Amino acid sequence: MLAACAGFQPGGPTVGEEEPSDMAIACRTDEALAAADRMGAQGGLAEQLAVYEKIVILTDAGRGEEAAALAPAYLATSADRSPSELDRRVQETVANMREQRQDQSGSARCPAVAS
Repeated sequence: MLAACAGFQPGGPTVGEEEPSDMAIACRTDEALAAADRMGAQGGLAEQLAVYEKIVILTDAGRGEEAAALAPAYLATSADRSPSELDRRVQETVANMREQRQDQSGSARCPAVAS
């Protein structure tokens, strides 16, 4: 999702591989996190985008503590170093993902996410 918004796909996904956000929308959280890790292995901006993707994916999955643990690493490399701005953007992205999931599956949340 983020790489597509930025107009490039740095180091992943490759042809035939889904975006991490698409996997998360399909409630395949662990696969989405693994794909984000592969994307981030390229370093540079891809790594920063991958950390953001993981924060969003974990937040969507109700794994806030894990997401919060990644925030300092993202903020240390981000031009925007405001935790409140990061939280606002993450919540906005999660809302967009849930809207897409609602449209695709009829449910905004994955079955395992109760919150």
